[in-house]
Order: sequence, then C-alpha cells, then structure tokens
Amino acid sequence: AAPATTPAEGQDGWVSECPSSTSPDPGVLMAVPSDAQDVNPLNMMPPPNQRPSPNQPFPLPTIRQTSSIPKAGTSDHWVYPSQQMFWNAMLRKGWKWGPDDINANDMDHIIKIHNANNESAWQEVLK
Repeated sequence: AAPATTPAEGQDGWVSECPSSTSPDPGVLMAVPSDAQDVNPLNMMPPPNQRPSPNQPFPLPTIRQTSSIPKAGTSDHWVYPSQQMFWNAMLRKGWKWGPDDINANDMDHIIKIHNANNESAWQEVLK
C-alpha cells in the first residue's frame, strides 16, 4: 500500500515550500520555517521558491528577468521574480482566488507590470 500523504506532500514524498494552514481562520498568515534562518541580508528575502504550490491550477514559468537596477557595491543587477515566485509570494501573503479569478495569462501581465513599475521608478531615482 502507498504511504499516506498530506495535502502539501505529493506521492513522491516531495513537500511544497508553500505554507499551509490548518487554522480555522483563513486570514491567518503562516510563517515559513526557513524564512527566519535563511534570509539574505542584501535584500531581506528568503531563498527563491520556484516550486508549484499545492493545488496550483496551472503551471507557471520559472524564468527570471535581470533588471537595469544595480546592486549596491557589486557589478551585478537585481533579478526580478519569476511568475512562479510571484505566485508563491502572493499565497504566502494570504491571497486567495476562486476558480475563475486568475489564469496563467494574468500572471504574465502581473509580472510585466511589476517589472515595468520597478524600471520606471529606477529611472525616476536617476533623474
């Protein structure tokens, strides 16, 4: 017999990095255990989460775009989140959707708007 799995654990034993809650209040945000110990001091962010969330309704790209915004003290530039990373961040922040509220094409637009806003803001900083 196959071992029992939890909703966040697949048949292959893979466990999602996305938080889940057994709280009766769906508005309660759950801490991601690794967040506190794996925060990058340069951007105060946890390591990138490129894995699909449990019950994610569609696959999302994990490709990231390099910004024109330089990282202070380096020759590197900041890298924008992938659509999958953005989806996971929205879930981590408590976003919930109905079955017809959002689709993969919407996520493409969200990422383009996010990146364009950041690039525009950077151009304002340079003025």
